[in-house]
Amino acid sequence: TSVVSGLLYLCFYYFIVSNLFNRKIAILSTLMLVFSYMQIYYTKNCRMYSLLQLSYAGMVYCFYKIISHWMPETGNLKFRSSNIFSLYDLSLIIIFILAAWISYKLQIISLLFLPSALIFIALVVTENIRKKISTNRSMLIFLTFGLFAVLTVATYLLRGPLSDFYEHYFFVPEWSEDRADNFLFYMGVLKHETLLLWLLIPIGAAIAIYKFGRPAQCIICFLAIPFLILSTLPLKAARYIYHVYPFGLIFISVALVALIEKVSAKINFSRFRKKGVLEGLWLLAITIFIGINISNSYVESKLYLPDRPDWKKVAVLKRDQVNAGAIVVADNPI
Repeated sequence: TSVVSGLLYLCFYYFIVSNLFNRKIAILSTLMLVFSYMQIYYTKNCRMYSLLQLSYAGMVYCFYKIISHWMPETGNLKFRSSNIFSLYDLSLIIIFILAAWISYKLQIISLLFLPSALIFIALVVTENIRKKISTNRSMLIFLTFGLFAVLTVATYLLRGPLSDFYEHYFFVPEWSEDRADNFLFYMGVLKHETLLLWLLIPIGAAIAIYKFGRPAQCIICFLAIPFLILSTLPLKAARYIYHVYPFGLIFISVALVALIEKVSAKINFSRFRKKGVLEGLWLLAITIFIGINISNSYVESKLYLPDRPDWKKVAVLKRDQVNAGAIVVADNPI
């Protein structure tokens, strides 16, 4: 089931990226995702992570389509019955509710969809207001980055209360103490997964906002908000960002595609373009580059995907406390 969900997600991921951005970005980001150690690691495990990844992506995509239909980029909010209760909208709403229910049942952290969605709606409303004042597309970049700069500072300053709130309602194991105060833990996960390419995410985000506008803002919200909030919580693990990590690969791909187009424009490759040699060379270069880049995550695979330091000791203690005849369900042998 996990492998099937992972394969379906790769297909759906390509569809989402090609639909919201373009085919070049979709091919490159999907290629990086196929080679991703985290993607392979969790897909081969018979657990719920791959299905969560698939259902969460479906939830995000349907939500974006619903918002885009009700609040088009060139118009005002449309709440007429013909728009809300069309067959298309009803289909999106039903799929969205089903995907949201599955995501929530699989992992409560999927509730971070809610603040991500609220921030995205705020950006959409603000952008509609901005268009009436200025048509300068660069303002959209400053608006988005300015908002997330404020949110980053706010979440860092509120990390204490947010951590206390989490510990009050959820169990925090002892093994998480060494990561509890590491606000940059998930940045380390990105570095582990993509070595230096993660540095291209802000560059690619800026380019994507300028070229694509709202789709880029949507992906930024559903990538950055979980990163920021999870960074404040005491319990940190790479698996908690597994379902949103692929969104970051989109912006890496945007930056790389923009670089390729700039280089191609500077150099005359007209004699090779007709034979497809240029595309083949770019694909070979990118494949080699990606392979070298992510090999670091395979060499140091236990850096951010480690076994729990004390799970065997805890398992032994728990086993001694189990009454005879009790039924025990666990994902580790005890």
